[in-house]
Amino acid sequence: RSIHVDAYFASTHAVAAASESDADIPHRLKLELRDCLVRRDLCIMNPAPKPELPPTHPSQQHGVVLAVLGRLLQPIVRLLLAHGVGYPALLEVLKRTYVSVAQNHFIGDPKAQTDSRISLLTGVHRKDIKRIREQPTPSSDPHKEPLAAQVLSRWLGHPDFLNPDHSPRALPKRAQGKQLGFEELVSHFSKDIRPRVLLDEWLQSGLVSEEAGLYQLHPERLFAQPAWQEQLSHLCTNVHDHCAAAVHNVLQPASAAPTSAATAARFFERNVFEDNLSQSQTQAIQALVAEEGMAFLQTINAKHHALAGCDKAQDTGAHGSTPRYRINTGVYVYVEALPTPLTENPHD
Repeated sequence: RSIHVDAYFASTHAVAAASESDADIPHRLKLELRDCLVRRDLCIMNPAPKPELPPTHPSQQHGVVLAVLGRLLQPIVRLLLAHGVGYPALLEVLKRTYVSVAQNHFIGDPKAQTDSRISLLTGVHRKDIKRIREQPTPSSDPHKEPLAAQVLSRWLGHPDFLNPDHSPRALPKRAQGKQLGFEELVSHFSKDIRPRVLLDEWLQSGLVSEEAGLYQLHPERLFAQPAWQEQLSHLCTNVHDHCAAAVHNVLQPASAAPTSAATAARFFERNVFEDNLSQSQTQAIQALVAEEGMAFLQTINAKHHALAGCDKAQDTGAHGSTPRYRINTGVYVYVEALPTPLTENPHD
């Protein structure tokens, strides 16, 4: 059976390869290679089919956008139905989201954010808008990483907690001489949580083991059986950020200049696509993505901590003069079986 693979994996090698035999490559494929930057050694050079550009008439554009939305919502609705969330509950979330996005992205002046103007922009009834604005959902920071995730990131990326080969160092319970321990690792982020509570949880789950008074982290067990709420938290952050980057690229003209130090004209977003592989071949690709993708993410994580250390030496205070930004870099792979084509019966 044919399998569909979609991987967040890209390189410039294919562009160089294309230039070596430029005359032998059709013009359409050259454009695809230049856009996708596919790795030559992955041997999956077939580009994904490109949808036609949306027509210029607004009503026709609406139809195209809604058709895309229908496909995007399929895995989300699958998640909702699996957890017993019906259409009425989703409708309330959609109303609140429309109001929030209209206020934050389309009506900048707070004085102009009247119920009537928001209703005109979104189509949500004024009574619903009034109710939503008077009874907002509980405030929370969706981008704030849980303490456990912050501690793991520092253990896996900060030089103070790494061996010479960049593997996580076995830590004593508390500092011994110049060597920092687990307590110092946790207290860097919070002094309200006792380090022993987090350590006991990780020992029980097998993420950390103890030998001769030293505690060793096992990164290979990190995603073995994540908690249900932790899984949803990762889904929320990663899918939101990937979708936000893609939507930004669609709305931003290709020739536009960066709007700020944080917002690029277009975010880097590339994929490698193939729809004619066997199951064993897709498993080989998944193993490659898992190995090289994790190595890539560990490199980015180490760079995060190195840059954060340099920045703290130059900036004063948590709210210094330098603006702060959030960045998220991800790797994904997706596989699904294609429908089996119907074959004609020669006896018919």
